[in-house]
Amino acid sequence: MTGIVSRLDSVGAGEVQKKRRGAENALLGNVALTHRVRARRTTVAFIWGVSSVVLFGPVIAGEIGYVPGLLAITLAFAAMTSVSLRATVEIDSENRLTIRYLCYSFSDDLENIQVAALQKFDFYRDANLGFKKLHRGTRLPCFNVGWFVLRNGAVAFACLSRKRRARALMTRDGCYILVDPHVARRIQAIAARSGLAC
Repeated sequence: MTGIVSRLDSVGAGEVQKKRRGAENALLGNVALTHRVRARRTTVAFIWGVSSVVLFGPVIAGEIGYVPGLLAITLAFAAMTSVSLRATVEIDSENRLTIRYLCYSFSDDLENIQVAALQKFDFYRDANLGFKKLHRGTRLPCFNVGWFVLRNGAVAFACLSRKRRARALMTRDGCYILVDPHVARRIQAIAARSGLAC
């Protein structure tokens, strides 16, 4: 670690964080993939916009006395919501895939997952794998994480931050995992390196 610390002045802040995370993972030897899924800025801006409408409603109606309390509540709600729009996709050294989001999670060994992902599809409109309803989780523009029922009647754990496009992996017990295409590629690469690719 001292070698990394001695080079801190010669690289940018982003590079420092990448190198530090890489060194920590190498020392720990227990994480093959850690990917953070965040809501897009447009989604966060949408939430702030809706929150501000709640604030300005009483102002327009002439109820100025309620503004300080509403301002505090609105800002707290918007900040809490934007901070909570984050999920983590992780594969540990024992080849276990775990997706975490608030109190919702999915976890299974890579050997139990068919990592040959299906082609990209529109998770809003697809007649087979499109969303039918949200069971538990969050459903927002460009941020869909949690348990969903699909149009084919199957259950899926989704972790999506893109507009409509997803890839599906399938577990041995028939559950789908819907992830962003670039996340599916990273999972496939790790599975191939571990000799688990189907």
